Amino acid sequence: MFTKKSNKNSKKFLPGAEKELKAIEKLALSAEELTARVWSKDTRIALIKNHNRSLLNDVASTEELEALYAERAAVVDITKAMRAYTPSKQLLLKMLHDESYKQFMLKVVEGFPAVVSQLEAWEILGVKKDEPYKGTSWDFACVLIEKLPRAWAVPFMMEVHKIAPRQRNEEALSIWQQAFEQAFKLKLDVSKLIVFMSVLNKEQYLRIVTHYDKYEDFSPYFKVLFGQLVKYLDGTSFNLATGDVQTFTGDTTDAYWRREAFRWLKIGYHLADNQSICGVILDNLKAIERRVDKAVYAQLCERISGAVTDELLRKAFKLLPSVPEYRRNLLAQALIFDRYVGTLEMFYPFTGMPEEMVNRAIDSLIEYDKFPVERMAELPADLQIDVFNKMETRAQIATIKGHLSDYFADEKAMKRLQPKAELVLFELSDYYREQKLAYIQLFKMADEVFVQMVKSCNVDKPDLLVEAHASRWGLTEAQYVALLQSRVKYVAPLVKRFVGKSEAELALLALDAKAKKESEAKEQ
Repeated sequence: MFTKKSNKNSKKFLPGAEKELKAIEKLALSAEELTARVWSKDTRIALIKNHNRSLLNDVASTEELEALYAERAAVVDITKAMRAYTPSKQLLLKMLHDESYKQFMLKVVEGFPAVVSQLEAWEILGVKKDEPYKGTSWDFACVLIEKLPRAWAVPFMMEVHKIAPRQRNEEALSIWQQAFEQAFKLKLDVSKLIVFMSVLNKEQYLRIVTHYDKYEDFSPYFKVLFGQLVKYLDGTSFNLATGDVQTFTGDTTDAYWRREAFRWLKIGYHLADNQSICGVILDNLKAIERRVDKAVYAQLCERISGAVTDELLRKAFKLLPSVPEYRRNLLAQALIFDRYVGTLEMFYPFTGMPEEMVNRAIDSLIEYDKFPVERMAELPADLQIDVFNKMETRAQIATIKGHLSDYFADEKAMKRLQPKAELVLFELSDYYREQKLAYIQLFKMADEVFVQMVKSCNVDKPDLLVEAHASRWGLTEAQYVALLQSRVKYVAPLVKRFVGKSEAELALLALDAKAKKESEAKEQ
């Protein structure tokens, strides 16, 4: 009972192989009873050599597999043992390349192909990594391609590829055909072979490229071949969306490559949403421009401008022509990514774009203090007012947080400093007198001090349209723009220059007196 698997310490009670074997013989243990107990390695090997197969589902060592191999065990026994215990690479290769045992192993691999998953295709063929296989026995390759095509079709195509074309025997060509059919059916990636196939296996090559839209990701093929074909493009008129490359006739080599160049340009046009493919096109855009018809180039640029996303936007801005339609498409894409706010500031088309996108662009620009006030006229009146309110709110909050944080360490006080923050400041006790003056000196959005400061500013562009908000404070458009467009760090020196401390103090006292009178009037 002490050697049963249910006992965690059963190994401590093993008496040794000799005594274990005698006990097995004396007690005439059944297969079920043998399996239920723990045995030493030597005992397990001895049972295998005695043709006792009770423990095959529980093989636990390479030595046991070697014993089965030495006994030339049946296919079913070897398979059962290998399912229980993965053989070492060395033993597996030895068994595969043993000609006298080959037929057994073929059946093992056929029934359990995963057993060779740790091997490379060249190891199964019995050659070195970069050495071509010169033999005729592709039996294991044939079985593996049939049973596990996703894992083995492409690797064995690569092994055939290592053989010089004129040295390929019928067996190798047969394996290539079998592997290709599986790879094509499953749309596996054979991009490493596409250049070779475009020259020596044109029929198979055309099957791939004419079904490019069936592949989950065709970019590996595009990366490999497109750059090599650009030089064959010419100024022929061609519609990339609907054109048929079969109109490019001719049996010469140049005619073939010209046709394929336009075929791949068309593929790139249709798959431009794939950013890898889009990137390849951008990398070759200058060369394409020099070779193709202007209409073809314009069609390609328009497609690219609407397809590029995050990583390629800057490259597209540099490489694509500065055509409004292209810029509009690029900026519609840039809106999604915060880091392109500077680009939005200069080029974003506020007119002709969906309202939701315009609002998102405006919010992004305001968030980064990048909204171009000089473009305010492009917005409808109601949106102009909304933009000004958002800008003023952000300016005041940023000013207070950036310059008065040392004064207002109290979180509650900071939260009170929202738009129209000066009204809150004036309600605070005399303890905050210094802070009030600091606020006025840094950024004042209303009343006499603000007006006097703005009136002293010089404005380069007096025609800027900010009427909706400027009239609210009784200012000219130019005066309001002067302050609104300035960052706080530029505004502060202006305030100090045009608004002295005494004036600020007087204004503060006047406001305090006004507030006091209003309070007394309410009480009465």
